[in-house]
Amino acid sequence: MALSNLFSTLRTIVVLGMGAATAQPRPNLTALVFPSVNHRTAYGLITGVGGDGTPISTAARSDNNLQNWTSLYVARQGDYQHVKRLVVHPDLVDTVFAVVPRAEGGLYRSVDSGRTWRPAVMGLPAGGEIEELFIARGTAEVVTLRIGDELYRSAGPPRTWLRVSALPAGTTALTFDPADSRRAALVASGRFFRSADGGETWQVQSVLGSDPGLIAREITFDPKDRRVVFLTFGVPADACRSASGGIWRSLDAGEHFTSVFSWPGCNEIPQLFIDPVRPRVYIGSGGECFSIDSGASFDCYKGPAPILAGSVIGMDPRNGDLYRTGLTHTSTDGMASWRNLEARFVPTLRNYPAATIEVNED
Repeated sequence: MALSNLFSTLRTIVVLGMGAATAQPRPNLTALVFPSVNHRTAYGLITGVGGDGTPISTAARSDNNLQNWTSLYVARQGDYQHVKRLVVHPDLVDTVFAVVPRAEGGLYRSVDSGRTWRPAVMGLPAGGEIEELFIARGTAEVVTLRIGDELYRSAGPPRTWLRVSALPAGTTALTFDPADSRRAALVASGRFFRSADGGETWQVQSVLGSDPGLIAREITFDPKDRRVVFLTFGVPADACRSASGGIWRSLDAGEHFTSVFSWPGCNEIPQLFIDPVRPRVYIGSGGECFSIDSGASFDCYKGPAPILAGSVIGMDPRNGDLYRTGLTHTSTDGMASWRNLEARFVPTLRNYPAATIEVNED
């Protein structure tokens, strides 16, 4: 099905289910994933609203520098899955994983750029939702994923998953170094943990404190200097009026952290983008704040208001180019300026080639 037909279907569902007078957000490109070894291919998530008002998301692929997009059916052909996350192998551009709710299969793997998919859940506990999935560069297909407070790993094509370990109680943030699958970090109960054996064992690296108004949500390694680590904190709903979320930075691999940025109340937890070339760090939510000194301090973009609509949804890992929601604008100079893409990703355009997707299920 061409993406234009998919968008039409989503809009029809909204009209029939919610009433023609009900304003609904149109389907939009809300996430971009770039392989690190191909200069033309990108994957994306398209979100819309179903007839019952719940979000619907599906996957798409572009093979010509974001110009045209092909819809990718994940699991049963014709179903509009709730794809939660796409993870592309950093070294194998044709290998991509799609995380969906367990009721819809849980996890699917494609080795032909999303043309066909196979379930990849053998060995995983029944019913557990996959929260995160990690693949490091140069590791063939060593894939690690999290279900609840447990880690599972598959070496080679993931036909069978093996349990690695139980995470420390209260884990709220977890990551693996994208350059080294043995190197991992997490935050649990106000403490920062490190692992040097792929998550089999964990050691406390530093104590962050027990402030209930701060919950670590994201951990990000600087690809230019692995000693630099960023923590992104959120605020629970009952502490919105008395606490602020923010970003902390460590220059010594997590031994010590200092606060480098904060925002008031319960704003959306932003995604952090670290430029692979320049000493810049970008805050994805709203996309207007950035650092030009590797995260030591932050400033905010003060350009035309229309540019600030939406969020930064993707960064090209090869050159640091940034893209905003719906591909409306791009920045190629470290957010110093934004260039209008003339609404390249518009559902009404008739430039989406039809996708012929054969789905294989075990």
